[in-house]
Amino acid sequence: MLRKHPLRRGSILVLSAFLMVASLLMVAFAVDIGFIVVLRTELQAAADAGALAGCGALRQGPAMAKGQAKAFAELNLAGNNPDVNVVTSEDVELGIWDPQMMTFQPVAGTDEYIANAVRVTCRMTETRGNAAPLFFGLLAGRSVTEQQASAIARARSLECGKFIGVTRVVMSGYTHTDSYFSDAGSYNAGSAGNNGDVCSNGPIMLGPYTHIDGDATPGVGQSVLGSGQVTGSTASLTEPLRIAPIDMGTAPTINDNGNIPLSAGGVNPLLPDGHFYLPPGDSVTLPGGVYYFTRLSMGGVAMLNFAGRTVVFVDGDLFAGGGTIVNLTETPSNLQLYCTGTTCGLSGAADFHGVVYAPRARVTRSGSADFYGLILGNDLALSGTGGLHADDSLGTLYGVNTRSILVE
Repeated sequence: MLRKHPLRRGSILVLSAFLMVASLLMVAFAVDIGFIVVLRTELQAAADAGALAGCGALRQGPAMAKGQAKAFAELNLAGNNPDVNVVTSEDVELGIWDPQMMTFQPVAGTDEYIANAVRVTCRMTETRGNAAPLFFGLLAGRSVTEQQASAIARARSLECGKFIGVTRVVMSGYTHTDSYFSDAGSYNAGSAGNNGDVCSNGPIMLGPYTHIDGDATPGVGQSVLGSGQVTGSTASLTEPLRIAPIDMGTAPTINDNGNIPLSAGGVNPLLPDGHFYLPPGDSVTLPGGVYYFTRLSMGGVAMLNFAGRTVVFVDGDLFAGGGTIVNLTETPSNLQLYCTGTTCGLSGAADFHGVVYAPRARVTRSGSADFYGLILGNDLALSGTGGLHADDSLGTLYGVNTRSILVE
């Protein structure tokens, strides 16, 4: 007896319709997912561009750095929007990048001048009115997507240390190095760090009573010579140091030389040929600004004070002799001296807080006073009894072009 089967007419049509709907949803899902991936990539590119541009402008001050970060980020398109709508106060942060801990610490106010990194966040949100519309999002109950991307760029610093002699370093007397963070307060020997690194493309020569609390890094194929103590590595460089030249920008013609007051002795220390000369026993205090001198020299016991954030370009030799240069703020980043000559002599009875950058000069530092900050010379001769304290809070150097790298 034949068994009768129930009629299934139309079953394939129902199944096909169901599969078509499912396929359409899968295609819609794939299209929107692809769009979101592209959108995130575009936002990341915008954030990267902003961070690199902002970091590259740090040497020109916080306002310029933030402006460049915003401008370059907004040159990018994301999701067919005209720009990514960077709000400077919310999306651009200046801060300190710690390469050892791989962390970014935002700073504010006057601390922005010591920033060495920039973080930019690009956002597309409904709150800002620039959320990206989805193609098929309504099928899943969502018509737009909110996305954001961040990038951090830091200024590439002098990686091997803050006491650098391009051709050699000679340490004698009771010279010793260590490190501290000026933005955390004044130097304290009890809590000093061990980043008092010294490096060179040539040899590093240490007298018997010298001490480096950090690494001593000689050039390729060179060695650390002498019997001084080194707490860190003495391994040689694997490739030569590349020292950035001084970039004076517009300082030779646009500067604050007109703000230089008469000295305590009633003389104008700026001579007609641009030579800044302070007679023996005289003193003067310069306000913060950018100064350009063809030479800087000081007589015995003369005192040159700087009262604010100051950059000094010396297009020639610098010789302090028995005179003293004082940074009244005691923040090393607030006094940056750049010397293009072949001689740069520092001494004096008062502590020095600042940057000395003289890549062509024989830089000598002597005396009993301490040095806080950074010294770079062609030939670095460090003697005396005072300590050399590398400032780990130093941000970008005003007088050299910044090389920016993405770190996150």
